[in-house]
Amino acid sequence: TVLRAKPATVLIISEVSAAVTLNCGGGSQTVTPAAFRETGTGWFIDPSGWVITNGHVVQPAHETPRWLVNQLAQRAVTTACLAPALTAAGLQSGDRPDAEDAVKRRVLDKVLPTVKVTITPQVSVVLSSGTRLKAEVKKYSPPASTEPGAPSARDLALLRVPEGNYPVLALADSTPVQIGDPIRILGFPGVVLSHELLNQSASVDASVTTGAVSGLKQDKANH
Repeated sequence: TVLRAKPATVLIISEVSAAVTLNCGGGSQTVTPAAFRETGTGWFIDPSGWVITNGHVVQPAHETPRWLVNQLAQRAVTTACLAPALTAAGLQSGDRPDAEDAVKRRVLDKVLPTVKVTITPQVSVVLSSGTRLKAEVKKYSPPASTEPGAPSARDLALLRVPEGNYPVLALADSTPVQIGDPIRILGFPGVVLSHELLNQSASVDASVTTGAVSGLKQDKANH
């Protein structure tokens, strides 16, 4: 059962890259900071190319939050402007952390208000073969929120990849499930994806964990 299920289990990558136009004082330049990346697990529910995953996995690329845009802008400003500012202040990186932090705050306060950020969001599906496919978010329900007045959310996303004939894990009826039933969880833990001792195959080979149903819970909207 596990060997049949693993090919249908896929790695989801939600990535936001940016081009930041800024001026440290010597003229306009464009900087591309390291992209923001969120990963998670999904699986094919239809052989033609329909994939289901959690809403929070694709959220950064599907509805990029303002804090993420600000984070990318700060990375760009720090990368381009901090070293010259430290040199001008007679400092070297790591010598005097407090003084360096003060210079960094001054640089951010001066440069950030004038930056222009152009983001490029993308959602990808990585197959067990290592093939990476561009995905389109067709249906989306945001993660649940504790904010007052926030709408009820299911934290789900339905993705579409190019037409094909993919292995499938069909949705099942959860009504008969009871506490204590044995389960197997397939997925891509973040610690595995980023572990420095593992080779590239670890990022396409789903891990399998055994357990049991520990509880059946509903949210405040009885979902």
